Amino acid sequence: MRRMLPFDHHQLGLNCGSAPIRDVLEYYGLKFTESMCFGLGSGLVFVYHHSDPETCPDPAYWAPYWSVTGRGWQPYADLAHLLDIRLIVKRGQTAEDSWDEIRRLIDAGVPVIVDCDRKPLVPYFNQTWDLPPCVASYNFGGHKTIVVGYDDERATVAVVENMLPGVWEVPFEAFQASRSSAEYYPSENEWMYIEPLEPTVPLKDAIPFAIRKVVNRYHSRFWNGAIGLSGLRRFCEEFPHWPELLPPTKFQATVFMTDLQCNLLSGGGHHRKMYSRFLMECADLLGDERYVSLARHYAGLARTWNELNSLMLEGARAGEPRAVFEGERAKGLLQSILDGEAEAAERLEALLT
Repeated sequence: MRRMLPFDHHQLGLNCGSAPIRDVLEYYGLKFTESMCFGLGSGLVFVYHHSDPETCPDPAYWAPYWSVTGRGWQPYADLAHLLDIRLIVKRGQTAEDSWDEIRRLIDAGVPVIVDCDRKPLVPYFNQTWDLPPCVASYNFGGHKTIVVGYDDERATVAVVENMLPGVWEVPFEAFQASRSSAEYYPSENEWMYIEPLEPTVPLKDAIPFAIRKVVNRYHSRFWNGAIGLSGLRRFCEEFPHWPELLPPTKFQATVFMTDLQCNLLSGGGHHRKMYSRFLMECADLLGDERYVSLARHYAGLARTWNELNSLMLEGARAGEPRAVFEGERAKGLLQSILDGEAEAAERLEALLT
């Protein structure tokens, strides 16, 4: 048996936390940009921890590197909650149990977002993924892809990837392996789908609630101070000392994953560029010029984060990285980021008054 959902509205996206839900919403006739989905999902945050029991209380986020990211955990869930769209999230005991339910949903015409480890699937996307030795042996879950069909005779599953055009068919065996293969950020056979309900909250009313959550996260002390401005202050204090605090392999892995989060997985600037676009859309919807000014501020923050990221890569390639990480240029960029993020938090809060 072969079943394939019509999914020709797919748009290339930047992040698997916001792009798949955008595609699925449009499947049901609800059209948003990825930036709007990210913003309404209160996706902007700053998180910095050592991925160990001392600084990260949740074992699901332990990893062989120190974690730096500008995105929250589940922007798709916050988006659905805010717009009163019912998002059903489930986990199966086994990949087989999960597949039985996913298949039933596809048969009913429902696209399904699944959590997976992308590594087993990459060879079937006509891609090469040349990971550095410091992380090449690891499997990471947490990636979201959309299942839109299957073919029993060919033993394939049809998926939609946020960074790739079109629909891709991958071997069923590889798909099943990706659902519970991760050593870090385990997928645990998780999948989700939405029920086709119109949002009951108008965007002009939803936007302030979404921004309020971002402001709260800026000032959060959650996760032992790893979130928001407290996490950023810790990052700014420790970043110059990474070369001496981290063993060589862990140092290289931290640099690689920080670069991945800053650029490839966010569109630049640890998601600040994407949030800037969200604020520009808000300005058009609300007719408030303050959003334009703040959008430009976040665009500037994205550029400063990118500059620090480039300096980090330069230092990691240097024979003596401490000279770069502890240098005046790095210190100046870190101070600019800390001041700029604190100002952004204040200006976001001012939008709500």
